[in-house]
Parts: sequence; structure tokens; C-alpha cells
Amino acid sequence: MAFMVKDGSRLYYEDAGGSGPTVLFLHGAGETKPQKEGKSSKMPVEVGIGPAIKKQEKSFPFITIIPQAQTRGWGATTDNGKMAMAILDEVMKEYKSDPKRVYLTGVSMGGAGAWYMARHRRFAAVVPVCGEVVRQPNDPFPGAPPPDLARILSAPVLDIAQAINHPQIKARGAMQNVPHPGIGPVALPKSPFRFSETTVEIRRRAPLLGEHNESVLSRYLGYSAEKIAFLTQGGVLVQEALVDELRQRGEIS
Repeated sequence: MAFMVKDGSRLYYEDAGGSGPTVLFLHGAGETKPQKEGKSSKMPVEVGIGPAIKKQEKSFPFITIIPQAQTRGWGATTDNGKMAMAILDEVMKEYKSDPKRVYLTGVSMGGAGAWYMARHRRFAAVVPVCGEVVRQPNDPFPGAPPPDLARILSAPVLDIAQAINHPQIKARGAMQNVPHPGIGPVALPKSPFRFSETTVEIRRRAPLLGEHNESVLSRYLGYSAEKIAFLTQGGVLVQEALVDELRQRGEIS
């Protein structure tokens, strides 16, 4: 089944049989319904998951619910939170979606709200995006964390540098510094498998573009150095300029 958001008010539905998964998306503060007449804001479908669906609307395999908050905040017991859950109930009833595959996500204000809405305990997964849990004292949304928030299983999303330098990654020996000409040691992930009598390691670095043109073509096709140079000058073969520079410096052969 495919579910496509065509505008901000309707959900078009094509039934291909069976019950499908559902995503509840909570938008950020910028898409909250304007409180003053004449003041405009973006529609919730214009930010976050909406544009992503638009790029693959013919194959996106979820019913996606994108409610608009009437005021700031997505607290589980607020009017906005109750509205979102009521819409979720109605959509699931009408389209007979799978109750075991209901997912909650949100961005910014909606990311923070996802943590609080998770207390409903009906979601297969909760994916907050840039939504903090511990709020600043002067932040009006959404108040003190609920007492059961600590029972929600969670973990931070790490960037590449944080992941590479994580204590668990180091303890497992998951990374290996591989010498690379012109750059120096580069940390690369090794195979996660460990064997009692076999060493798991990266034996050699990845080659530069065209680095092995001469050795491969001369060894296996019998090309002369002159022919390889001619093909390179004519654009038939490609070799990045760094290869010749590193050879002159004696860093590669």
C-alpha cells in the first residue's frame, strides 16, 4: 500500500491489500498554527518528513500523519497531544493499519514532544530528531518531564567522530589506523567478527584513482609505458594528479 500527502489537508490512499505501518510526525515550533491574524507560518507538510515523502511518494510504504499544533508544545496530556492521538486512532480505524507497526517521530519542538508522547506506550519505535529531554528553565514547552520518562529506552545519535572515539568501539578494537599517503593514518572500521586463531585486520589501503593503471595494464595486457601514457593523455585512462605527486615524493611506488 502507498500513502501520499498531496497537500496540507488530505491523505490519498491506495489499497494494495493487507494492513500497513503508520508514522506519526510532530512538527517544530515554526509550523505551529499562527496565533495572530495575518501572521503566516509554514505548513507542517513543508518541513521534516513531508519533503522526504514528496521525493518518493509513489513508493513510501507508510500512512503518515502530520497534525498541526494549535499552540506551542506536544505534551502527552496537552490539547495538541490529545488531538494527535485522536487523529492517529481515527486513521488506524479507517485504514485498518497494523497496531504493532506504529512509529512516532518529530523534529525540534516535535522531537522533544516525541519523548513525552512516547509515554503512551503504543509505538513500536520512537525517533526524536534534535529534540531535547532536559529543558531550560525559561523554556515554556512542555514543562517538567513526566515521572515515567526514565523508563523509556533511549540512546544518543553519534556523529562520525563521536562513534569512532566511543569507549566501546575502542574496547572492541573495531577501528584500525591504516597508513595513507599524503594524509597519514586513517581510522577505518574492521570486520566485527573475531576468531581465536586468525587475526582480523585491514591488509592494505584503498588505492588512489588510477594508481595501479600501469602495473595492471603492463602485467596482464602487456601494455608498454608509452602506450599507457598515450591512453592517459587521450582521456581513455584516468589517473588523479596526486598519484604523480606522491610518486615524485617517494610516498608510493
